[in-house]
Amino acid sequence: MASYIEEIVANTDSGRCVGIEIRNNSKYITLCKPSTYCESGCVFTPPGPTIPPGKKDYCVFTKTPNTACGSVGVLLYRFSNFSLAIMFSNPYDYLLYNINYGLYITDPSIEAGKPLFKSMYYDLAPTSYFQRTEIKRESRALVVTQENLRISATMSSNKKAIIKIDVDDLP
Repeated sequence: MASYIEEIVANTDSGRCVGIEIRNNSKYITLCKPSTYCESGCVFTPPGPTIPPGKKDYCVFTKTPNTACGSVGVLLYRFSNFSLAIMFSNPYDYLLYNINYGLYITDPSIEAGKPLFKSMYYDLAPTSYFQRTEIKRESRALVVTQENLRISATMSSNKKAIIKIDVDDLP
């Protein structure tokens, strides 16, 4: 049986899209004040304003209709004294570009925008609080940590890609 995000993405009328599911398994933090930036494409289903402990939420980004562009951008949520940035790229042309995604726990003053996207896509080196991967035929889970929090993610490698994210307390 398909999950809710899988059903939403399957029924999205777009050649390229990225569906994001965030499960907040933390007992202590609430993800709030989401913001988005689309380098290419648009927000199709917006993120919820908050994801309280024990809850999950979904959002979907799609390519702009009738263009040779993909679905590329950043979703950012704030929590405690940090922000969680999720970078994604599901390109239109797989001969020129590969699917990419990244996780970044960063300063709460960071804004979802072109500078954040560019730094996550091109510049930042892997650390305990930043990870990025390029997906070809295989996928790799990403894990970032900050203080007592671990955030892990996986992404599928198809035209209607799905990112699943778990937010967990560390013991």
